[in-house]
Amino acid sequence: MALATAIKINGVNHLTDARYCAGMHVDMLGFCLEETSPRFLSPDLYRDITGWISGVDLVAEFSTSKASTIQEALKLYPGISHVECEELESLLLLRGKNLGLIYKTSIEQWMQQQELSEKLKDQKITLHFTSQYPFLNSDYQKFIINSSSFASIYLGFGINAENAKELSQMPGVSGLALDAGDEIKPGLRDFEQLADILERLEEE
Repeated sequence: MALATAIKINGVNHLTDARYCAGMHVDMLGFCLEETSPRFLSPDLYRDITGWISGVDLVAEFSTSKASTIQEALKLYPGISHVECEELESLLLLRGKNLGLIYKTSIEQWMQQQELSEKLKDQKITLHFTSQYPFLNSDYQKFIINSSSFASIYLGFGINAENAKELSQMPGVSGLALDAGDEIKPGLRDFEQLADILERLEEE
């Protein structure tokens, strides 16, 4: 079954999540390739995981890495089609590298830097909005609609099983970004929250 909207899974670090999410037909699986992150995935483990999945785009996730560091890291991770980074300047230096570009930022920070919207016009970039608050207010909704005029918007906060379908249909939202989890032990994972959301998004 297809899902009602595009889905990105953030921070995948084990095969159980990867296979489950691929089987649920999510669009993108994100893997943290920044060595200082607690969710860092080694090249060997990345190959082990991605060797078992197909039909999804693979996203390299970075926080503060420079463009040169990102490009060196990508050489060790075959199959990456998108790069997500929280440093906009680093991300924009990757233009022309045949990669989809995702800028991850809090919606509050973005609203305070509205001049960036002009900078990103015609850049074909995706915005992944996070927030310190677990809900969407009317100001956020209006801002998402405005931002969607020049970028694809992935909503990465305030999502639960009860509101996922409604948020997926919200004007301006191109997709939802959901966090992966950790295994309790190898092969054993509590899927309750993630599974509830994805199952609510399934379409007949």
